[in-house]
Amino acid sequence: METTIAVKERTVQMLLQLKKKMGSKNMDMVIGKLLEESGSLSKSRFGSNPKLKEFKRKDRSVFREL
Repeated sequence: METTIAVKERTVQMLLQLKKKMGSKNMDMVIGKLLEESGSLSKSRFGSNPKLKEFKRKDRSVFREL
């Protein structure tokens, strides 16, 4: 699921600088890393395997063909 958030231009510029510095592929990775580093979120909120990638529609159809 993707969504749009409203941020000020200054915040966008700071995120772009961090994205470049971190070598991140997208803003989601930058924001996620910032949240992880803040330590304010419990890891238990992300399931037993937080690094598991989200299933796509094509992945789901493969599992149904048993």
